[in-house]
Amino acid sequence: MIEVSYRQAVEQAKQVQAKILRSIPDGLIVEEDNIPIVIGRGSKKDCLGVLARLYKFSDRINATFSKHITCGKGCHYCCSLKKIQIFELEVLFIQKYAKKKPRDILLVQRDFEHQACPFLVEGCCEIYSHRPYACRKHFSMVSARWCQPETGESFKFPMLVFDGIERGLFTLSRIAGKERILDIRQVFEAE
Repeated sequence: MIEVSYRQAVEQAKQVQAKILRSIPDGLIVEEDNIPIVIGRGSKKDCLGVLARLYKFSDRINATFSKHITCGKGCHYCCSLKKIQIFELEVLFIQKYAKKKPRDILLVQRDFEHQACPFLVEGCCEIYSHRPYACRKHFSMVSARWCQPETGESFKFPMLVFDGIERGLFTLSRIAGKERILDIRQVFEAE
């Protein structure tokens, strides 16, 4: 029974994915493709400012298709995934702009399955406007039932990948010398 439903959900996700790709204006696609080139020409002096602009651009793209996704305020299953990866540069961003202090000593990398993000408070993200890219790029094109902990990582669905943004983030992190990838729960703890 669940297998048939899963197949139907995957087909639905593929249809939504196609709608999303059609809804993004060509100009934004060109801009997104050029992000790594533009960032690669930059210097180390304002990496956090560039990261803020990269996040705003990501939000602009996401706004073009927000009507096609099922996530919304209070939907937070993805906040307890096994991995919520962030670059060291994003740690500095959260520290500076969200005014959150990282742990003095990082936790050892481990499986954080079913352990909520430390910024999830009463079902909402406490640092939403300053959340890392891993959170900005994670959304569902199907019912939230497929995101629940019991099923969320057991089934695979089509994802949208914005290569330009991802390569830009990696390039920027490398320029800043902060390209180490961590889990957000290694670095921050709930207050």
